[in-house]
Amino acid sequence: MIVDFSMLHKTAVLQLTNLAGLTILERTLIASHQQVDISGVPAGVYVYRIFNSKGPEESGKLVVE
Repeated sequence: MIVDFSMLHKTAVLQLTNLAGLTILERTLIASHQQVDISGVPAGVYVYRIFNSKGPEESGKLVVE
């Protein structure tokens, strides 16, 4: 998947959790437009968070087919 976000700082973290709240994937992002491999993530509905300790959080829903 391609991740695009407003990057206010040099790095951020992408966190993918299932609907039960378990973290499925966590990656450090070093660019505001970056490809992240999710090929090992099972099909389903997930919540993503992009966050940084000093910046605003971005979140939403992701459906993996």
